[in-house]
Amino acid sequence: MKIPTIIDSTTNNFDFLRMLAAFLVFFGHTILITRSIGILNWDRGLEIGAIGVNIFFIISGFLITKSWLDNNNTAFFIKKRFLRIYPGLIFAGLFTVLIIGPITTFLSIGTYFQHPSTLTYTINIFSLNLIDITANKLPGVFVLNSLPYVVNASLWTIPIEIGCYLLVAVMGFKKIFTKKITVLYALIFLLLYSTIYSLNKDFFTFFQKSSSIPYSDIIRLFTYFISGVAIYLYKDVISISKKQLFALLIIFLGLIAVGYLELASYFLLPIFVIFIAMANIDFLKKITQYGDFSYGFYLFAFPIQQTVSFFSNGRLSFFEYTTIAFLLTLVLAIFSYKFIEKPFLKLKNVPFIETTKKYYRLLCKKRVR
Repeated sequence: MKIPTIIDSTTNNFDFLRMLAAFLVFFGHTILITRSIGILNWDRGLEIGAIGVNIFFIISGFLITKSWLDNNNTAFFIKKRFLRIYPGLIFAGLFTVLIIGPITTFLSIGTYFQHPSTLTYTINIFSLNLIDITANKLPGVFVLNSLPYVVNASLWTIPIEIGCYLLVAVMGFKKIFTKKITVLYALIFLLLYSTIYSLNKDFFTFFQKSSSIPYSDIIRLFTYFISGVAIYLYKDVISISKKQLFALLIIFLGLIAVGYLELASYFLLPIFVIFIAMANIDFLKKITQYGDFSYGFYLFAFPIQQTVSFFSNGRLSFFEYTTIAFLLTLVLAIFSYKFIEKPFLKLKNVPFIETTKKYYRLLCKKRVR
């Protein structure tokens, strides 16, 4: 198996893998919120959610590098990334503040909207100040949930993702992609760091004492992102047979069985993700033929899960809770894709001035309605 020279939406399964990643994050958070016991315990929930996020960053590293090399124009690259991330994020943030907040707060509506935390949360969404999820609270919202006050535990990855985008732009501008070995050296260093950290987490705990920013998680996600970058840059020389891929899978499962999931994932998960993306599996493409709902699903899942938990108050079974939260999140994700994300993405080829005018027209239409 080799990675194709030409990669487009009809020749890969990236949309399916993104949706799978979003579901893994959703499912991991479901375990945390419902405090499931037995095999689905707290640590397992964290691991499942982390795998989902890791997959997102592997795919992002691969495709964002492709995007830059296809059209190495810094302004166009930044605008395209802005249109991909910002409109959906703002919509999800405002929906949370204006809809979910008022129906789940223990405060009166007037007190809720006048509270300084409501404005702070909104400003933090617009300014991408999202790393510390415990600081981004809405007044009186989810105070009695099993994860009290946490409004959206998924958003902390967004600033890191944007940081990765800017890194690619800088690497492209500095012609680093023409020196592929530099990226490979960076990946080796990150894998070495990650190996030491996964085997002995106490080794680097001094980082955590200086700030609330999860340095270990930031480095983890950058490692997966750079893995995707490196695989794209070396795609012409990477070739794995089905037998070799199966052997790697056995090794991966063996390492997981003896308690080395994190370590095994650093080295093997990027390979599995990219080669599954490139596999000729028609039914995977059919699953996502109506659009890529993964980003909206990722943005809306946690506040919806918290809302379902708030109203059900523990009366639902694990299956009932998961089903209801999944369906509600999917509806919002589809709406976000059809009416927010997709329309704004169409502006990527429009010059900046024309883009600004179209933003203004869109706002005017909404006001008229």
